[in-house]
Amino acid sequence: MDTQAVIDLGAASAGHVQTQIFAARVLKGTVPIPKNHQDDSF
Repeated sequence: MDTQAVIDLGAASAGHVQTQIFAARVLKGTVPIPKNHQDDSF
């Protein structure tokens, strides 16, 4: 891997992590937490 590929991989990884954190925060903020929280619709 060259330097640019490593930078691109890190940026893509950071974007994925950020998306997952935002999705988890939205789910955590629902009151009450839905019983089917593991369903992919969330």
